[in-house]
Amino acid sequence: MTNRKFNKAIKGIDIDIVKSIKEGEMYNHNDDYHLYAYDMDCDCCKDPEMIVLKRNSDDEEIAVLLFNVDETRITYQMLI
Repeated sequence: MTNRKFNKAIKGIDIDIVKSIKEGEMYNHNDDYHLYAYDMDCDCCKDPEMIVLKRNSDDEEIAVLLFNVDETRITYQMLI
């Protein structure tokens, strides 16, 4: 995925939307991508969820969405 396509895919994702997604829920971000929340089953974590950006056409995971330390913005870890 090129940087241009990735930037288009993540455009409009904000932290309030991401924080509102519960484990097992899907959020339809746009016509091409959706967000999905996984339960990590991790007792050591304060927030056991992992939010991923997926492509609608084949359900392929594009990126993991992470919060910065003060949870005011989102950082992304692209998947290969």
